[in-house]
Amino acid sequence: MENNIPQIKHKLGISGILTNVCSWSCKPYIGKDGEEHKGAQIDLIIDRGDKTINLCEMKFTNKPFAISAEYAQRLLERRDTFREVTETNKSLQLTIVTSAGLVHNAGWQSINNEVGIDDLFHA
Repeated sequence: MENNIPQIKHKLGISGILTNVCSWSCKPYIGKDGEEHKGAQIDLIIDRGDKTINLCEMKFTNKPFAISAEYAQRLLERRDTFREVTETNKSLQLTIVTSAGLVHNAGWQSINNEVGIDDLFHA
């Protein structure tokens, strides 16, 4: 996927912004609230110089990916876990990178950005 970072940045409209790119994970932990939290993993993080972080979920499927209510909740929980563990105060954008697109259903409304296969292979 690292070969596609320029195309992802282009689609997001951030080609000219300085970025750091990595993946991220954490194990289950006890939060500041004293509660036990699940671990989390984020496929691709684009930490931008404009105080915004794109949290990218990669989905490679043969047909458009439908985000169920449960899956949307899981993505929101990952975002919240990332914020708590990293203690970032930057804006967090949920971004889906798909090979076959997204179904624009109720779950899709949780997503800030969508990058499709055509975006990854544009000239």
